[in-house]
Amino acid sequence: HVPLDQFDAPNNELMAAAQAIKDIESSGGNYQARGPVVKSGMYTGQRAMGAYQVMPGNLPQWSKSALGREVTEEEFLSDMGIQDSIFLDQFTKSYKKHGNFNDAASIWFTGETVEKGRGRTDGQMTSEDYLKGFTGKFNRYLNEV
Repeated sequence: HVPLDQFDAPNNELMAAAQAIKDIESSGGNYQARGPVVKSGMYTGQRAMGAYQVMPGNLPQWSKSALGREVTEEEFLSDMGIQDSIFLDQFTKSYKKHGNFNDAASIWFTGETVEKGRGRTDGQMTSEDYLKGFTGKFNRYLNEV
């Protein structure tokens, strides 16, 4: 997996955040998970993939950022380390930019900070429900570390 010393966030907090996101996005870390087909918006026709539910449209840019090369959807779905690396790279960028895990989680779900993402939904849950779930899971995992 990913050497955590490359990330400018406290390791135990980053791992708690990653597990919380996996719990919400793929019922605890199903690295082969596929979401439903997106019906509208910029991801229309796409299905989120993996433990963190990455959109295929983000995969080329995000894999290049995290790994220095683009990966295929098949490679992404078959490699836990690739998924973890891409998530940690993107999530850590949001954490560094905004200075807190709630905004990073909101950006993961809505593409916006908590304030700007308020009231957004993916058709299954609202941004407020997502953040409530994230905060509860994050705090629980942080206490286990």
